Amino acid sequence: THAFTFRSSTSTIIDDESKIPAKYQQVEIIPEQKVIKYPKALLKKAIESGETIEWVHLETNLSVKFM
Repeated sequence: THAFTFRSSTSTIIDDESKIPAKYQQVEIIPEQKVIKYPKALLKKAIESGETIEWVHLETNLSVKFM
């Protein structure tokens, strides 16, 4: 007997990092280098709570696992 299961997940897609508001940026200063990170979990939570963030969207993924 074969079985399969479905799993749904949501990915946070950043279309253009330069358009993301500063409040969603994490800046790290490494000697001689400035690194800006965009925490996708924070962006996802904001979108799910109804906030619109240009150039960021959620994408639903579906995977199938055969057993």
